[in-house]
Amino acid sequence: MKELKSSKSFISLVKEMDADYTTQRDRGTMFELLSRTYFKNEPMYKRLFDEVWTLNEVPVEYSIPKTDTGVDLVAKERETGLLVAIQCKYYAEDTIIQKQHIDSFLNEVGKRFYAKGIIITSTDRWGKNAEEALSGRDKEITRISLTQLKDSRIDWSEFTFSKPEQVKVQ
Repeated sequence: MKELKSSKSFISLVKEMDADYTTQRDRGTMFELLSRTYFKNEPMYKRLFDEVWTLNEVPVEYSIPKTDTGVDLVAKERETGLLVAIQCKYYAEDTIIQKQHIDSFLNEVGKRFYAKGIIITSTDRWGKNAEEALSGRDKEITRISLTQLKDSRIDWSEFTFSKPEQVKVQ
């Protein structure tokens, strides 16, 4: 039963973003906030990462350019100290992720700053060319989609955009 509640409340958050934040850019910013909360609290990622920054917050010693060309968040692996580039893609649930949606991220994750990449999306649908663009790369790129967000151990019914750091994990 708890999973159903969590799933329903995640969809409610998506609807809240659509209703309250009218521009795609605003919705994208809110999805980045939601994604950062996911990476900092979902048990698997909480164990894996000791830091999750927005691109602008990455400490200067990492020498990462702060120009947004596809990377929205940067996580630091707890055990290795390696950096993981994260792209947050907010689209309607029925949108199909196309290759052009992820091209700039794929270019950035290939740079020396990053050991791996993650693309987190608000849809489960991926086009064939986008899927193929992820395979055969020299760096691992993980996909996290709507289903994983809905099935998260985070109690999304407790999440608010004004206090994203205050969440409960089931």
